[in-house]
Amino acid sequence: MASSWRRLSSVGLVITTVLLLGILLTVGFLGPVQRVLAPVLHPIGRVSYTLVDRIATFFRHRTSLAESKRENTDLKARLIQAELDRASLNQQLAELKIVREEADFLKRRSLQGATGRVIGRSQTNSQALLIDIGTQQGVHVGAPVLASGGVLIGTIIDASEVTSNIRLLTAEGTNIAVRVEKQDGPSGILVGERGVGTRLTLVPRSDSLQPKQSVVTADINPQVPSGLLVGTISVIDVAPGALFQTATVIPSIPYERLNVVTVLRRT
Repeated sequence: MASSWRRLSSVGLVITTVLLLGILLTVGFLGPVQRVLAPVLHPIGRVSYTLVDRIATFFRHRTSLAESKRENTDLKARLIQAELDRASLNQQLAELKIVREEADFLKRRSLQGATGRVIGRSQTNSQALLIDIGTQQGVHVGAPVLASGGVLIGTIIDASEVTSNIRLLTAEGTNIAVRVEKQDGPSGILVGERGVGTRLTLVPRSDSLQPKQSVVTADINPQVPSGLLVGTISVIDVAPGALFQTATVIPSIPYERLNVVTVLRRT
């Protein structure tokens, strides 16, 4: 540290001396001396000029480097914000597409509904979703809740004026009459398995069940329109000597990805 300070002091002394000599030469005070010392002063002047130029260049480089770092930081912040804006726009476009699909589905089925957004999960029940619409929008307890394409995902279990809770089909307590698509009459009851999945139960053994068959709502519950898609059959379980068979049903839409839903209203 002391050595660096001595070097800086020496440089400063040289610069000061050169500047003082320059002033004296300008006013002509050292005219006679200049003629004598010219051969000596010229080399010193060139060295001094080179030294001063290098010092100035160093500080200009430092200033330019600092400005470049600030510009780089600002550019990175702008790029991050642009990515966030792009993600937000894509999300809005995706939600708008779902809303349009739901509106088309309701129109085709002559149904009425209110569109809401998922704003959270219940703190006491992981199989309950909180949405941002309530009784002010015509939501009532027991109303079916649909996702994109008219897929049934659950029912309303309670509603305030501005929010409502959805019980998903995978929740314990779900009991909905369903049938296998392209078969006449109800096939059985869809029950939730405590968040693990859904199961088709009480299906007569005489009914033919096949993997990948679609399961839709049956025309029994007046609050739930018939023909709403629920999921597809995965694994069929037939116990020896049993009168009924069961099957695992895979939901048509991953519930954890739900953002926009439609609650059916009374017509």
